[in-house]
Amino acid sequence: MKKGILVVIVLAFSTRSWASFERVEGIEKSEIDKVLVSPFDDNLIYVASGTILFKTNDGGVHWKKLFVGKENIDWVYLDSSYFDNLYLVCGRDLFRIQKDEVKRIFSLPPQRHTFFVAKERDTIYIGTDKGIYTVEETSGKGKKLSSFGDSQVYCLDFSSSYMYLASNQGVYVSSDRKSFKRVFIFNPGENKEDDFFLPRIIKRDIFDENKIYLGTSRGVFFSPDAGRTWQKLFVSKIENLDIRCISQTPKQKQGLYLATNKGAYYFNQDEKVAYSLFEGIPTLDIRWLDFDRQGRLFLATEKGLYFRNQFSLPTSNRQSQRLLEKEPSIREVQEAALRWNEVHPDKIRKWRKRLLRRGWCPKLNIDVSGSVDDTYEIYTSSTKSYYVLGPEDRRISWGVSLTWDLGELIWNSYEDDIDTRSRLTTQMRINILDDVNRVYFERLRLKREILLGLFKDERDKVNKELRLRELTATLDGYTGGYFSQRMQELNHKN
Repeated sequence: MKKGILVVIVLAFSTRSWASFERVEGIEKSEIDKVLVSPFDDNLIYVASGTILFKTNDGGVHWKKLFVGKENIDWVYLDSSYFDNLYLVCGRDLFRIQKDEVKRIFSLPPQRHTFFVAKERDTIYIGTDKGIYTVEETSGKGKKLSSFGDSQVYCLDFSSSYMYLASNQGVYVSSDRKSFKRVFIFNPGENKEDDFFLPRIIKRDIFDENKIYLGTSRGVFFSPDAGRTWQKLFVSKIENLDIRCISQTPKQKQGLYLATNKGAYYFNQDEKVAYSLFEGIPTLDIRWLDFDRQGRLFLATEKGLYFRNQFSLPTSNRQSQRLLEKEPSIREVQEAALRWNEVHPDKIRKWRKRLLRRGWCPKLNIDVSGSVDDTYEIYTSSTKSYYVLGPEDRRISWGVSLTWDLGELIWNSYEDDIDTRSRLTTQMRINILDDVNRVYFERLRLKREILLGLFKDERDKVNKELRLRELTATLDGYTGGYFSQRMQELNHKN
């Protein structure tokens, strides 16, 4: 079945290289929350932005408003058994759009809120903040599944035998759609950060329905046996990211595509490696992703809708190779960025060395004190007395003392301060390196495209040249001008 999708990213995949993402123009809103590509027609795309649902019938050339609601759209779902039935939930209402005609077919009780909508046969399932509601397609009558309870249901998916639900109490499985068994339990409270754990998306593998993926605010969990056992995917880059969407394309059996709060990723299950998809995307806030039948990938982001077509760049072009040789290496740029922003690991190491030497340094105390007294000579007789003022009596005393605290050679209280600053600078360092890596490789790709003449027309060429200057300026900003200075040195040598 075709599931509702919240955000779309278009990805074209080449065996040699990755193509660049391009922005889809013509959408009135720039912040895209949800997108759905029709499984029947690649030119039919739905985009949700806030309370508005947009539609295009020509692959994104022209867009029109299909629906304007009072509350934000929570989910969009296209029924695969009926070509023109589109369902969406927002607030506490369920809407059906048929032949561009909008009809509200069900409303939850007051103070309820929807998260998700899906359909199996003639039954529509709505995940809410107080359990699951079912609505019959023919009659429009709805009721709450009392056997499940009041847990918050964020997402659900179906296989031929089971229904899987992701809730704030864990993952549940049902074979009869009436009774539910909890098969995955997350126990918050083990540490403070665990309290922020939330399930986002649950998805059945399109090649093997026994494989189930759970995207959460703390990474991806995986079940190889229809939900009986679970394990976390401990993969560098995506290990603890906030996973908004998990998607697959029939063109790649072992590939998962992830939309996260730190960018879009392709995860190769055979290699256990995650690759970042960033070329042409100006933001890391990826809301959702989806594919069309051609294998193009669509990305829904906070800064628009992006897609990517498939093409391959020549790898044997000598002129291109010479151009790349005149670029500073990524390692050089990373080092320059870390030093310019004062978050290089050497800084912490120097602090620790200084702290160790500090333990051998004594505390020096110098005391200086002084006093001044007057002297008098007094004369007396039977008739009178008088005194004579003598010289001042000055006294100065001083002392020097040295003390060592031998305990500081073992542990120093300032180590706590260094540990705190180390954690802060580590997070800043990771953020800076992510940005620098993304901009650096996007710039290489764009420069290569310009050299090989990979642009549609003169206007496209000018836009790419301006974008190249913008990326260069960005790297200069991160490195304090080192990037351009280093390029001039390399070009001068050659």
